[in-house]
Amino acid sequence: SAMKQSKQSYLPQINSPLIFSQWLEKLAAADLNQSRLFAHLSHHPKLVDQIPIKKETPIIIAIGPEGGFSENEARLAERCNFQPISLGNHILRTETAAVTAVAQVKLKLRTRG
Repeated sequence: SAMKQSKQSYLPQINSPLIFSQWLEKLAAADLNQSRLFAHLSHHPKLVDQIPIKKETPIIIAIGPEGGFSENEARLAERCNFQPISLGNHILRTETAAVTAVAQVKLKLRTRG
């Protein structure tokens, strides 16, 4: 398997698309001991540069549709303790953004030792 070949001990989970507001409602009652991030097209801190991530804390990254989150969706996310982040200077396709986010988290965790 790819995990064995790359000597990885953790398989990132990428979930199927959901209706954003319904997903946030489910998370509202969930454990707050999570890093909650959402990729936003506005100028926010880049994930790899400034976002504190701890190895022992679950990380949730919300990736929006092709056109990005609406301002209403961004406000809803922030009310549910999500921090807006940037995945870089380019607008990415949704499926590319998910893989990019996971790669950036893995890079950040690896460089922290």
